This record gives sequence, C-alpha cells and structure tokens, in this order.
Amino acid sequence: MRTRTLGRTAIEVSEIGLGCWGLSGEGYGEVSREEARATIDAALDEGCTVLELAHCYGDKGREVDTIIGEALEGRDRSKIRIVLRIGVDREASPPRKRFDRGSLMRMLESSLSRLRTNYVDVLLLHNPLVSTLERSFDPLDALASFRERGMATAMGVSAGSFDVASVALKQSIDVIELPYNVLAPRLLHALLPEITRSQVGIIVRSPLAYGLLADGFEVERQFAPGDHRIERWSPEDIGRRMRQREVLRPFVKDSVLSLREAAIRYVLANHMVGCTVVGARTPDMARQNAHAADELPYLDPAVFSTLAQRLEEEGISS
Repeated sequence: MRTRTLGRTAIEVSEIGLGCWGLSGEGYGEVSREEARATIDAALDEGCTVLELAHCYGDKGREVDTIIGEALEGRDRSKIRIVLRIGVDREASPPRKRFDRGSLMRMLESSLSRLRTNYVDVLLLHNPLVSTLERSFDPLDALASFRERGMATAMGVSAGSFDVASVALKQSIDVIELPYNVLAPRLLHALLPEITRSQVGIIVRSPLAYGLLADGFEVERQFAPGDHRIERWSPEDIGRRMRQREVLRPFVKDSVLSLREAAIRYVLANHMVGCTVVGARTPDMARQNAHAADELPYLDPAVFSTLAQRLEEEGISS
C-alpha cells in the first residue's frame, strides 16, 4: 500500500482507508459484530492504516468505535490513523446536530474511551451548516483547543457542499473531507485553487458513490429494509447513473480488474487527495478495496485524456 501525506500536516496515511459507516448496521443493512470486527482486521492486515468513523455510528453496545478499540488491541497504535467526525447527537430525541463546546467535548471523550486511546489523528466537524461555521462562537475554536490538549493531531471539517467547504477553507483547519467520485467530481475540482493555497489535507469519502460504481450493482437491485438508498434514488436515477458509470469501462483492462478498481483509481489519480476511505461490510470487500490500486499507473493515460469529454457527453459536470 502506497502512502501519502495529508496536506501540510506531517500525518502519513495509506492512500486507501476503511470507511466504517456500513459496519454500524445502519444505512446498508445489518452486519454482525463478528463480521464488523473481521472486516476491520482484514483492512488493517492488508495495509490500510486509516479508519474513518463518526461518534454517532451504531447503537449503544454496538458502536463502531467500540469494535475498533477492540481491534486495535495488540496493534501498534502509532501506525494507525483514526479519523473521527463529531457533532451528531444520537442521545437527543430526535437525534440532532450539536456543535457547542460542551457537546463536542462529550462526544470526543466518549469515543476516545470506546476506542481505548487518548487521541485521534484527525478530528472533524460532522457536516456542519454554513451558519454553524459563522457563529460568534466558532466550533472550530473548540476543535483547535482539543488539538492543543493533545486529543487530536489535526482538525477540520467534513463538508458536503461548496458553500460549507469554502467557508471552512477560510478558517485555520488542517484537513477537509469531501465526497468525490467519477459521477460527482465537480465539488473537489471547484475547491482545488483554495485547497492549493491553504495546503489543507484532503480525505475523500464516497469513491464508489454508495456502491453504484461497484460491479455487483445492477438496475434491478433490491435494497434491504432500512437501506438509505431506497430514499436516495428512484429507479430512473439508478438507470441514469449506471449508464454514466460506463465512462469507466474502458479503464477495465490489464491490471485494472473491475469497475470498483477503476473508480478507486480515478480518485487516487488526483494527487491532491491524501486518502480515500472506501466502505466495506465484509472482509472480502475490505481486501478488494485495499488492493484496488496495487499497480501503476492508476489509469491508462491514453484513455484518461478523453475522460473529461466523455463525462461532459454523459451530463457529468467536472
């Protein structure tokens, strides 16, 4: 597994990490505790050094951070990078976002306890609004104070829109996390000038577009009860995106064995990206992801040169 450095930080990360939302049993259907632990172990054993999670993942007794804490026992903690998002309060009824200093400290401390560590490597606000970042009391001040106390090595924001990311990049953050994949490249591309100026590290989530860019995904896909994609996409949406994903098909040749690999390699071909966290719900998925980009180049340069035109033809703004 190749490594990269997160922006101007000194944090070295594997270029492919494990996104842990799917292991919570939420969003994609049930995952046993044993399977979740085996998936984490498989990712670490295959060279992934980054585990990305949120304080709110999982019900009490089944929190992902608890399982990660168990998996870290007997491993060299200094070689594993924990990326933690905080700000969503699952104990409130209904669950809500809380970005005041007290709530952020409570969430961080409870996750650290379950993780069985005294610090995380990257601490992020979990998808705040612009108005949150513009408060007279800036929640980023709280994260900076946690960093000063040694509870986090770097801090920043997980953002899902240009407006939030743009405001965040004007603050003194170390890292930004963004969605980025071949079906949704525009957000990161639009932010690159500001990211280049600030030298902020980039973590990418959703490189497989919630599974759409994986080979096993078909138009007739039946989602399990509770799968978030039931509400996210109509059958027409799925059909359109599956047609669009064919822009990756010419890359599936030689050492690139699948659409999954081509999708991950597309993200990594952007050398501004520090790490892409890829979701997995089984050990086999984790192994496939970890070895998705073993050989260089990431993508065939001859095909890549025509990709922007192909994206435009398919209605994908890059």
